Amino acid sequence: MAELIINGNTTVASGSYSPVSVTGGATISEASGQTVTFDSVTESPGITGVNFDASGGSLLTLDGVIATAPTALNIGDGGTIELGSNISGHSGVIAFSPGDTNSVLIFDPGVANSSLDPITLFASGDTIDVSAPISSVNYNPSHDQLTVNLADGSAEILNVVIAQNQSFSFAGNDIMATCFAAGSRIDTSTGPVAVEDLKQGDTVLLATGMTRPVKWIGWRHLEVRRHIDPDSVRPIRIKAHAVAEGAPRHDLLVSPDHAIFIDGKLIPARLLRNGTTIVEAHEVETVTYFHVELDAHDVLLAEGLATESYLDTGNRASFQNAGLPLLMHADFDGPGGQARREAASCVPLVCDAARVEPIWRSIAQRAEARGLIAASVETTDDPELCLVAGGKRIAPLSRIDGRYTFMLPATTADVRLSSRTAKPSVLRPWIEDRRSLGVMVRQVMVKSGQHHETIAMDDPRLTDGWWAAEGDSVAIWRWTAGDAVLPIKPGQAVIEVLIGDTQRYPIESADHAVSSLRDCA
Repeated sequence: MAELIINGNTTVASGSYSPVSVTGGATISEASGQTVTFDSVTESPGITGVNFDASGGSLLTLDGVIATAPTALNIGDGGTIELGSNISGHSGVIAFSPGDTNSVLIFDPGVANSSLDPITLFASGDTIDVSAPISSVNYNPSHDQLTVNLADGSAEILNVVIAQNQSFSFAGNDIMATCFAAGSRIDTSTGPVAVEDLKQGDTVLLATGMTRPVKWIGWRHLEVRRHIDPDSVRPIRIKAHAVAEGAPRHDLLVSPDHAIFIDGKLIPARLLRNGTTIVEAHEVETVTYFHVELDAHDVLLAEGLATESYLDTGNRASFQNAGLPLLMHADFDGPGGQARREAASCVPLVCDAARVEPIWRSIAQRAEARGLIAASVETTDDPELCLVAGGKRIAPLSRIDGRYTFMLPATTADVRLSSRTAKPSVLRPWIEDRRSLGVMVRQVMVKSGQHHETIAMDDPRLTDGWWAAEGDSVAIWRWTAGDAVLPIKPGQAVIEVLIGDTQRYPIESADHAVSSLRDCA
């Protein structure tokens, strides 16, 4: 390693330097795209401050820094600073540059927390790498403390000063800022503006190239897991360039029902999940949603992606600043929202499989063409249908053309029809049906001695574990929820269950995944 003496502002070329002596107050930076390592850095007495800057895609690794004066670490414009385990005495701020993205701070294993305080201006597009697998993150805004719980059971506490309403997500070793407010930029007549900075009267650009004024901006902060139906508010992450080049420009978080404008139609984001470029953000524990209302419903541009503006479907009470009694569990669709949206939407809002599936496939094919292939979901068409009585599982005696025959011993316990379950919307994301379905039952026959009873699928006794009856001009059927009570009198009997169309069932839980394009062929 080469020795380096710094006295004043210095730009350093790629290389490893040791020892490094700072003899005068300075700003030390790297040429764009350079990789620089400093070991054994010392500062001469009397220095009032030193700045280390990383930007323009450069990587600066600091190890063995002995700081006697305030030492500021500035990261911006795609720069990376890595702090080695031997760093000590850091007494200044670690600052991300506002407005820049793709900036990274890496902590090598063993870095003392006292060397890391505080971290400021951490925003959407930035990353903190803690060099160990993360199990969860929790932020205490009262003390600016981010608790990082690691997979090995230990925890790190970082002092992180953030913008209002920001939240965090994590993946592997990385912590990301997922602030829907500070990170999502809306295209306006004066350029992209962070959604939280928009004001009433500002003009936003539309997908048509025209403009409209902002009428109102609603916001709601949510803890996803505390919601009565977490899936209904869990963010959908639309990754950069998922729909087209530059659409969106950067990763974008939207609520599941927020509609994306594609091929002249508005489609809820949840129907476009493909496991790679459009995914449920299960790593996001808290999120702040902002909805921009214009003087009329229209299609605006968020990070360059055409999305709908806010449409009042009776859901205004879901927002914290609406001046109404706050709805405890946010419902962004609103009562009767689907019908209202279809009636009042500026362009057709479509949710039917026939029109959504071709668009889903087009986006999934675009992802695969970029080498992004979702993991396949192992499935089976065997529902593993059985009876359960008194806690005992009763397997079928026979199974022929969808007709299952069971011998039920004398019992006074409830008799339940049990099976695997699957959500159609998990394995086929473009399908609106989010129910957890067991089997489609067409008929149940009970034979006990000379007594024969046929239980029709519109029988009012079918309640516990049964979905509502469905039918056509020919027949009536009913789906179970995987554990349905049969209205059978006590005693020994032969039970025949006739099931209709089958579905695919995941071998293991697939709640957090969707089928790959190949699975959906």
